[in-house]
Amino acid sequence: MFESWGKYSDQELFDMIKKKDKLAEKAFSEIYLRYSDRIFNYCFKILGSYQDAKDVFQEVFVSFYHNIDNYELQNSLNGILFKIARNNSINYNRQKKMFSEFTEDLFAVQNFENENKEVMEMINKALDILPFHQKEAFILRHVQGLDYEEISKITMTNAGTIRNRVKRAIASLQKILQPVFYESTLDKKKDKDKKKVTNYQN
Repeated sequence: MFESWGKYSDQELFDMIKKKDKLAEKAFSEIYLRYSDRIFNYCFKILGSYQDAKDVFQEVFVSFYHNIDNYELQNSLNGILFKIARNNSINYNRQKKMFSEFTEDLFAVQNFENENKEVMEMINKALDILPFHQKEAFILRHVQGLDYEEISKITMTNAGTIRNRVKRAIASLQKILQPVFYESTLDKKKDKDKKKVTNYQN
């Protein structure tokens, strides 16, 4: 029995499951521990509903386990699991006829971790306006932190196209948010000037 499952690579765990090793279930449990949070967060950010994300998320690992013979691992399990999550999310939305209603209620890009709640709400609303492919590329790149090659494999789209989608998403976000931030800055400046005048009069 292994003393620590954490020391084994994705490839080693993957092989145990694929070969139907006697420790396959424990290997699967370790993979689940490593990736469950990221996969659930991705599903939630794409679907915008906790319950919808939960439904899709559960099927991701079930599908992976039962169809493992159809997969070939390269480097890490990121590509395989995110691809399953993506396909399941798309199919789920098609079934519910909600393909145009993706939401981003708890968007939390690392670059904005220190921003206040008001700014985050502005970003959430701006993301909702983006076309699906731009939004998806932006989330995979800047929320999940995947590189362009990984995203390319997950979406079955060449890396150059993914780069363009991310670039367009950023440009669109800047265009959408610029007037909002400008107005917010003016309001803060007015409040600051008003306080100065009040203090001077006193």
